Amino acid sequence: MAKQKKKSVSKSSHTAFTVNRAPITACLFIFVFAFLLYSNTLHHGFVMDDGAVITNHETVKKGFSGIKELFGQSSVYGSTKENFGTYRPLTMSLFAAEWSFFKGNPAGYHFIQVLLFSILCVMIYVVLKKLLKNFSPLLPAAAALLFIAHPIHTEVAANIKSADEMLSLLFCLLALFFAVKFAETSGKRPACFSFLFFLLALFSKESAATFLFIIPLALYFFLPMDLKSKRKNIITVSGLYLSALAIYFLARNASLDNSPNGVSLINNTLAGANTFSERYATILVILFKYLKLLFYPHPLCWDYGYNQIPLVGFGDPMAIVSLLIYIVIGIYALLVLFKSPGLKSQVSSLIAFCILFFLISLSISSNIFILIGSTMAERFLFTPSLAFSILLAYGLIKFFKIDLTNIKNPISNIRILPLIIILILFSVKTWTRNQDWKSNLDLFAKGVEDSPNSYRTNTTYAWESVLAGEKETDKGKKKTHFQNAVTYYKKGLAIYSKVEADWYNYGVTNSNLGNVNEAVKAYRKALEISPKHRNSLYNLATVYLSRKDFQNALNYFLRAYEIEPDFMDIAFKVGLIYHMGGNPKQAIPYYERYLKNNPNNKDVINNLIIAYKTTGDIEKANQLTLRLQH
Repeated sequence: MAKQKKKSVSKSSHTAFTVNRAPITACLFIFVFAFLLYSNTLHHGFVMDDGAVITNHETVKKGFSGIKELFGQSSVYGSTKENFGTYRPLTMSLFAAEWSFFKGNPAGYHFIQVLLFSILCVMIYVVLKKLLKNFSPLLPAAAALLFIAHPIHTEVAANIKSADEMLSLLFCLLALFFAVKFAETSGKRPACFSFLFFLLALFSKESAATFLFIIPLALYFFLPMDLKSKRKNIITVSGLYLSALAIYFLARNASLDNSPNGVSLINNTLAGANTFSERYATILVILFKYLKLLFYPHPLCWDYGYNQIPLVGFGDPMAIVSLLIYIVIGIYALLVLFKSPGLKSQVSSLIAFCILFFLISLSISSNIFILIGSTMAERFLFTPSLAFSILLAYGLIKFFKIDLTNIKNPISNIRILPLIIILILFSVKTWTRNQDWKSNLDLFAKGVEDSPNSYRTNTTYAWESVLAGEKETDKGKKKTHFQNAVTYYKKGLAIYSKVEADWYNYGVTNSNLGNVNEAVKAYRKALEISPKHRNSLYNLATVYLSRKDFQNALNYFLRAYEIEPDFMDIAFKVGLIYHMGGNPKQAIPYYERYLKNNPNNKDVINNLIIAYKTTGDIEKANQLTLRLQH
């Protein structure tokens, strides 16, 4: 009987097994690393603009039933009733769905936020692995890990409102994935999926429009096929994406009203630029700061508005250095794109693609083409930083000759140390920065340290201190909060002094501390800016009333009453001043108006009885006396 030959596992089958398992293991590792790194945000509260898009948003709070409405209104209509600005119905629909499950509990929203970030990072790895087949197998994983760890992403991953950034990038990567699939197979299904995901990306955040250029560039640089086939595929997907863009703008234009003209100076310093030099030299300084934050992400701040980055001219050295950097990298990328001799390598293609990816994705928020509602923001680097992560990962692998094919070799293990060190440093910074996003008070307190010349960081921290002081029951802590508010209102008003609400709040805070004279000065400043600021008029009148300066009190109360006649407390106090001043006849109409809206107020009834008796109207006085007895 012939011996049965033993089945042996061939080297190729073993290799296939390893290759198939490696991506799964890498995906799991990437997911867990991302989730754990941001796990310290899971018990944070709602901060910054979360109220505008979630807790104060009437449509979002309808839950699933409000989703249809969200596709017909601006992102903030449900909280501000302003139907212009951003149109991100898919992101808002996510918030509405979350409200159906979690209501006002921020823990659920933060869990979804961290989960979404983790899924996005896995998708980055999957797409890069498919796109960068001709490079080191370590490159996609290293790039994904660097993206996860980079502290510049804390504003997006730790702030619920910024789910729009993650959804947009996730759908753009899916669109790219299926665009590559389409180019490989010419199948209709991948083309349809690519179109669909690009459309979803646009409905998540409009900045996804930049991938109309980024995805064709990826196909051009990395697809292993002849130029004719590349052009055909690029034309096809570009046509699909233009169709998606048209659908998005049709929906947007049908849903939103025209935006009012102008950008606020306190949000964007560039709104104050009077010359070409001031505007574009300052933009170059901002672009330099973006590069600096990618390489050295410290300090980080939620606001870089007026006047943290002051206007400069082209005489500023940073503007010149920035201009030179961007010219050099831009020319290099274009030379590679147009196949300059000597730059036709895979490495050149990777570098050029990353440069173009970075420049194109940043362009929409750079203020170069149109002024937006922000001078600078870390969230604007969320997508562009992916290009930086790829380049950094490639540079580390190439420079240190990292090769993990032989993990038993000690030299291979040592060479990966620089990558590990950078990941550790980034991760520590990310973990600690996450803690600043715990609450508004924590975030804004850190903001005045890291962006001390910003009007917004100072005044928002001052306001948050006022709110904390009003809630505090301990007298010592309450006083400390109010003193903080006074300090930072002073700093904020020294930077920008044209907002009446700040002067009013500064006045209220001084009043709480017993600094009545300072409060009066602040209310008067508010009235210089806005003569019809009702709250300032009312508070000034109240101060004069407490000082028994009845004439000034009456003047300010009457001005406030003229602005808001339905404010019944003013009606009562006007009546009281007339009565105390010996004019009961003039007091009666104000008492009656108050009593009409508050019929059971015994003090006002008693005052009105006295007023009627004084004026000789005994019948009405008796009627009110009977009413009081019953």
